[in-house]
Amino acid sequence: MSRIQNKNNLRIIIARIDRIGDVVLSTPISREIKRVYPDSFVSVLVKKYTKDIYLNNPNVDDIILYDGDDEKNPKSFWQLVQNTLTGKNIFHCDTRLITVLI
Repeated sequence: MSRIQNKNNLRIIIARIDRIGDVVLSTPISREIKRVYPDSFVSVLVKKYTKDIYLNNPNVDDIILYDGDDEKNPKSFWQLVQNTLTGKNIFHCDTRLITVLI
């Protein structure tokens, strides 16, 4: 992965809204992001039942809860992402790919 040139106000979200094992396997990503971009703001988007995996992680600045199946939460996934991040760089990780969206 090439480094992003403009590191100012870099806001990154790691989205893992799937199973517990996949969330566990994503935990080193925040450490490596902070190693390369120490001033970045790293958020993780997870389901309620997996949030404890990221609690007290020194490389995560914010934990955002998403429960798309919850009728009490009308926000869609993308609305939640848009409301969370004001920067233009998003690190998105899902079950099939790891990519940097710029």
